[in-house]
Amino acid sequence: MFDTPLPGRRLLGLTTFTFRPRFPRITITLEDPGGVGGGIIGTIFGIWRKITEGPATKADFMQPGKAMVAAGYCLYGSATIVVLSTGHGVNGFMLDPSIGEFILTHPKMRVPEKGKVYSINEGYARFWSKGLTEYIHTRKFPEVSLTAV
Repeated sequence: MFDTPLPGRRLLGLTTFTFRPRFPRITITLEDPGGVGGGIIGTIFGIWRKITEGPATKADFMQPGKAMVAAGYCLYGSATIVVLSTGHGVNGFMLDPSIGEFILTHPKMRVPEKGKVYSINEGYARFWSKGLTEYIHTRKFPEVSLTAV
């Protein structure tokens, strides 16, 4: 259905299928070329309610994000981790290979209101607006930004 890789990533596979007859799901398997050596490979996914009759169609998958029933990602490496949201918070689970089940290890995950670091893909800097470029500069060089005021 889709064959365009995300910038900076190699699309390993895209699966679209119906999860239970009413829930179409898109799964995108990604490989980060810089992370493969460290074993960082993952899958992102989204699940929507089916809106058409019969077999799943493109319309079932091309719904807005706000129509999602659930979304998340999996990371495969030294541990297998699933992070999942069903619209009521975000929870992280780790696979316990000794019992073959995912265990809730990170309940109610949240991004801190104020962090000590910032993270952004600067590979896209040439596409940023002037305002975003200036803002990122204030985050990267706070002492320079303060003296300019």
